[in-house]
Amino acid sequence: MNSIDMIPQSYREQLRVRLWGRNFLAAMGVLLLLIGAAKVGLVWTLSVQKPQLEKLQRGRQAVSAQLAQVEALRARKSEAEKNLAVLATLRGGPPVEQLSATIDHAINNGVWFSELQFVRSAEYAAPAPGNADPAASGGNAEARTQPPLNQLEIRGQAHSHSALAQFAKNLAAQPGTRNVRVVNTARRGDSALDVVQFEIAAVVNGAAGGAR
Repeated sequence: MNSIDMIPQSYREQLRVRLWGRNFLAAMGVLLLLIGAAKVGLVWTLSVQKPQLEKLQRGRQAVSAQLAQVEALRARKSEAEKNLAVLATLRGGPPVEQLSATIDHAINNGVWFSELQFVRSAEYAAPAPGNADPAASGGNAEARTQPPLNQLEIRGQAHSHSALAQFAKNLAAQPGTRNVRVVNTARRGDSALDVVQFEIAAVVNGAAGGAR
């Protein structure tokens, strides 16, 4: 006995279309959920990484600024050496070679300079025992028979107070250098760079080289 299909073909087509539509909507819903989750994850990652990226950027800017200072310092050092050569010739101060050697032997990796000055002080060195002029009246005439004091002034930055202390110790150990004084220190810090600003002064004497 043959069976008769009483379901119209059009109804079957409608069922297939409806089933396909539901599957399509379900797939689109899953896709939208995945996109939303990915967006939320990306926003969270950016919110976590942004402060670190900003800190790295500030660090790069600080390093670039330090490199620019180093280049400027090299030019200023060359100009300072020329000025020191003139001072050494006209005023009888220590030779430029001695000052350069003193600084090169004293400096360490944790210290860099922003300014270097050589000052001929109005103060005169005390006379050596037995060298006083009996005919002179008062201490000033005796003092002026000695060479005037030559002062080296250095301003710069250090990674730490220990690095600054080591530089001051090294400077004091150089021949012809005495009375090394840390005139001023101040800490300058931010999230990218933390350094100690300093000012150091020392008396240098060209005639005393090698006497230590």
